[in-house]
Amino acid sequence: MESTELIRAGFKTLSPCQSQALKPGGLYKGRMPDPSAEENIHAPGALLNRCIRLTTSPDLNKTSPHHLRESVGGKGMFLHRMERANLPVPDFQCVTTEMVEAIEQHPLDTHHLALYIPGIADELAQQTCLADIKTHIDALPAVSRDKRADWLAGLSQFIASHDFYELVKDSEAARKIRSLKMPLPPVIVRSSGINEDNYGDAQAGKYLSEVQGDKDVLRTCFKVMASGYQPDVCTSLQPMALIIQRCIDCRYGGVAMSYQSLQDDRIRIEYTAGQPRGAVAGLFDTRAHRIDIRRGIAQPEFTPGEVSSRFILRKNGDGGYTEVKTSNFATDSEEQRLSDDVVAQLRKAVITLEDLLLCPVDVEFAIDHQDCLFLLQVRPITRLSGGMEFAMPTPEETLATGEGISEGFCTGILWWATYQDADTMPEGAIVVARHGKPWMLEPECLGRAGGFVFAAGGSNDHV
Repeated sequence: MESTELIRAGFKTLSPCQSQALKPGGLYKGRMPDPSAEENIHAPGALLNRCIRLTTSPDLNKTSPHHLRESVGGKGMFLHRMERANLPVPDFQCVTTEMVEAIEQHPLDTHHLALYIPGIADELAQQTCLADIKTHIDALPAVSRDKRADWLAGLSQFIASHDFYELVKDSEAARKIRSLKMPLPPVIVRSSGINEDNYGDAQAGKYLSEVQGDKDVLRTCFKVMASGYQPDVCTSLQPMALIIQRCIDCRYGGVAMSYQSLQDDRIRIEYTAGQPRGAVAGLFDTRAHRIDIRRGIAQPEFTPGEVSSRFILRKNGDGGYTEVKTSNFATDSEEQRLSDDVVAQLRKAVITLEDLLLCPVDVEFAIDHQDCLFLLQVRPITRLSGGMEFAMPTPEETLATGEGISEGFCTGILWWATYQDADTMPEGAIVVARHGKPWMLEPECLGRAGGFVFAAGGSNDHV
């Protein structure tokens, strides 16, 4: 079956034959089937009381979700499932793992890589390819951690470069990508690794999503592909697909999460004006608007945020589009309140996706200037607080109160975060900052920090 036929084909309907219940006291108890499999057919109801009827059919065909994940990655698989559930998904096309692997097999001369990976000519044959370099990096011994990081960083820089584009742009693999029936512009290219958006490890925010910034979408594809080689996020070089999706020009964008903890089943919507990036980027000048929806209670609770900037789509001079941050944007929060109809649609969509994925979900959404709702992507929520018990008593004195984002406890010196002084951070320090920043995710910082306290931010911030 051709790739384009495979990713558009329908799922096989399987009959139920085995049951396994979800019980209180933890999200899942007992042996859980893989919820990414289409054969896990659910019954509606409260999350902790749902019953999963599992088939054991050995005849999984090539259109099963397992094979879809291998072909179009986690994000692509869930987009197809949303599309089949008649949810409002923007038009998209998949660059399959097979197509990406063909790019990785394109012959390269090591002298083209010498600027990015010094010494590569001494370790690999003169004619090589990305796939051979990946194999070589994976085979490096554990003691060569620094070398591995340097090679990955150089390789990532090379793939995103004009040099790589010029070497590959006229290849058969590149022509196949361009021959796909593309959505109407503007489009956004998203990563879709086969382990991305997975149950147990969603890898949210690790890889790049990029609005097509050039006339040739291939350049943007390579930038997103390069993010899979970053040493700070890359523990293993997983096969990757790419999603080319119509980019919605947003009036509002944000994220909805269907559970806040094991005991708190509120649906929480956080959003800002403009593109969804404003709600997930951890901007210091933005506190997203929040809507909490309690199940069984009709009236949502609106908490206005502070939104003084936003991301908007603009055409650029290279034949593409750019997400531009505009500051000094201020308006009455009540004017940015979502309509009752849109909130009702979001609520229904989130519950539908819970039933589809059989777990709490994290949904990125967009609302265009005609007040139409679009669901951009969905992933399983892989960690919820509320299941831990602590032997330490609650302190009698409280310096500050807030909302726990990651469950746990620590003791240590309070350290005011400054990037310039990061090397002097004490071991086990509790990092205090106005908001999260990407440098705090670097392995050296995470290795030293005992915990983090932020004055502002959203529970959906990727940082």
